[in-house]
Amino acid sequence: MAHTDTTASDASTGRWAEPLLGAALLMVGFVYLVAPARGYLGGDQAQFALIAAEGGYAHAPGYPIYSLILHLVGSLSSNPFLASSVLSGVFGIGAVVVLFLALRAWGVGASAALIAALLFGFAPEVVFVSSKAEVFALNNLLLAAILRACAPDLRAKNAFVYCGVLGVLAGLAISHHHTAVLLAPIGVWAAVSSAKLQQKWAALLAGVGGLAAGLTPYLYLPYVAEHRPETWHWGDPTSADGLLSIFLREDYGTLQMSVAPEESWGAFNHVVYLCTQASLDLYLIGVVAAVAGAIALWKDRRSDAIALCLAALLIGPVFVSLFDHEPVGFAVELVRKFHLGFELIAAFLSAFAVERYVTKTKLQLLVVALLLVAGPARSLEYVESQQTVAVDNYLEDLWSTIPGNGVLIATGDHVAMGSEYRLRTSDSEQLYINPHLLVHRWYRDRLRTPDLDGFVDGSKVDLTGVVRTLAASGRPVFISPNLGSAVKVPLQPDGLVVRTMAEPKHPWEVAQTLEKQYRGFKVIPDEETMNPWSPMIMRDYATNWIMVAQALEAAGQAREAVVAREYAAQYHKDEPSTDVEKAWK
Repeated sequence: MAHTDTTASDASTGRWAEPLLGAALLMVGFVYLVAPARGYLGGDQAQFALIAAEGGYAHAPGYPIYSLILHLVGSLSSNPFLASSVLSGVFGIGAVVVLFLALRAWGVGASAALIAALLFGFAPEVVFVSSKAEVFALNNLLLAAILRACAPDLRAKNAFVYCGVLGVLAGLAISHHHTAVLLAPIGVWAAVSSAKLQQKWAALLAGVGGLAAGLTPYLYLPYVAEHRPETWHWGDPTSADGLLSIFLREDYGTLQMSVAPEESWGAFNHVVYLCTQASLDLYLIGVVAAVAGAIALWKDRRSDAIALCLAALLIGPVFVSLFDHEPVGFAVELVRKFHLGFELIAAFLSAFAVERYVTKTKLQLLVVALLLVAGPARSLEYVESQQTVAVDNYLEDLWSTIPGNGVLIATGDHVAMGSEYRLRTSDSEQLYINPHLLVHRWYRDRLRTPDLDGFVDGSKVDLTGVVRTLAASGRPVFISPNLGSAVKVPLQPDGLVVRTMAEPKHPWEVAQTLEKQYRGFKVIPDEETMNPWSPMIMRDYATNWIMVAQALEAAGQAREAVVAREYAAQYHKDEPSTDVEKAWK
């Protein structure tokens, strides 16, 4: 704390401070970098690896800073998945270091600051995003840097320079990830506090100018669209409206999580889930310690405590109350990543509680030692989950049954992003189409297909017309089974998907073909792991067998239907929901 004398505390820590910090960084680095992800685990990771390999930029809002760094690092490695995973580990280590330095600048003693940094650094979700390609690793570093820049020791310096630099940092953080704007209460308060001391209006104008300068990485998006159109990139940023649309994530819905949002789980449920998970991540003391830390800070610097608490409320309960996904299955990973900003501030505030209420230095050092042992041990299962090859094998199995000139229309991020990477980094003539993106002209223009504009009406897509047009061009067309009810053409299970306009076969013939195909697949029935995407892909392996079983039952072949269901049960215990009348005609 800025007005608390920490000299005695630091002196008593003395010779232990630097060795402990060094040991902490070694342990954190070991956890993040000992086994970084070398292949595709699901979600955004394949898109980031693709950018590392060929350039371009990511889905809205573009992530220009991260995209630039990714391609620079990716050019140094033959494995873009590994390179991008190691990069996240470096960002993760940096976040721990900067969080420690921020707390020291705010007046917290070395051992208390180290406890808070380790609480955050070994949090399971932090480990998860710091050992694979992920935007949140760099976001953690930039948020910690903002906390460091807002420390009272800098505010009394040249206000014009301080506000300008703070504005640039805020702009860069927002350029990377929009959640940085939720730290506005502490950033604005730090700028106003500095401007009150000197150069009031000039300093505030410098802050606004710095913020604008920090947003200039977004100029990279129109540059890519103009000069590197062959690379993967989202939207059309060549006009001011197009660039603003990407910045605001309008294709998703600015405050939505995905293109196809689910029914809201409820604001109250998300807030409870946030507080519960943050407490679990931070060793059951996180939220309680954060409250105690806020009270301790209030007693010394009321205004700073208010600003930090407002930032915590915005980036935590207020923000998550807007979420539209229930944290079930792969959506757990999607939702949990957005908790990290709140957990960072909770860990930050907890240091003030340790400083005030755990006054014995030896006890603080004992907590540090326990964290250095418990943190890595607790992280092993999360590190192990980064080594699964289930999703990689799934994609190979998926595309192995689709002919060389075949087209796949399918949903799911694991299919969408994994297929884009697989096909764009090979010489394959196969084509993947994301049905959710067909509503966008920029996406249709990039497809190697006949003109599909006539089948799009606002946000609605006539998938039947799309399928017929593609088939008329001579290309075999496949769709994911969940799209069967939207396509009014003959369908038939084939591999892990459904073939459209297929020549009718008896269900038993289809079952025999499936059995041969599955024998050659790489994924084995017991390959379900901790990876959040594994249950989803295992469900995909089971779905076609369920459709075959339903068709066999309809044909009066009950015994054969039982065998088909047994095949399905090997991959997914709960029978996937499907309707043979809709999905297989």
